[in-house]
Amino acid sequence: ELAIFVVLIFNELLTNSLKLSFPDDRRGTVTIGFKQAKSSICLSVCDDGIGLPDSFQTMSQSSLGLRLVTILVDQLDAHLSVLSPPGTQFLITFRQEMPRPPGLSQTSG
Repeated sequence: ELAIFVVLIFNELLTNSLKLSFPDDRRGTVTIGFKQAKSSICLSVCDDGIGLPDSFQTMSQSSLGLRLVTILVDQLDAHLSVLSPPGTQFLITFRQEMPRPPGLSQTSG
C-alpha cells in the first residue's frame, strides 16, 4: 500500500517538474532521491528550473495534481516541504510503515 502512494506522489511531482520548470525549451536537471533514516524515508524531487512564484501555496493551488499530492501526503501522515528558488524542491518525509486505520487487523496470506 505504501508503495502505491509513494509512486503516485513521485509521478505527479516529476511530471510537474518536467512540464513547468523548463519553459521555452530551457535545459535543466531534475534530481530524485530517497534517503532512509531509522524509521522514516525522505523522497525528494528537485529541479534547477525557474522556481515557483512568490504567491505559491501548495494547498490552494488549482492544479489537480498538487492537490492530489497534498491529499496523499496527508493520508500517509507524512510531512511535505516545498523550497524555491533557486529551482524547486519537494521533500516528503514519511514513516516506513503506513499507518493503519483503527479497527483494521493485519491479515497474513
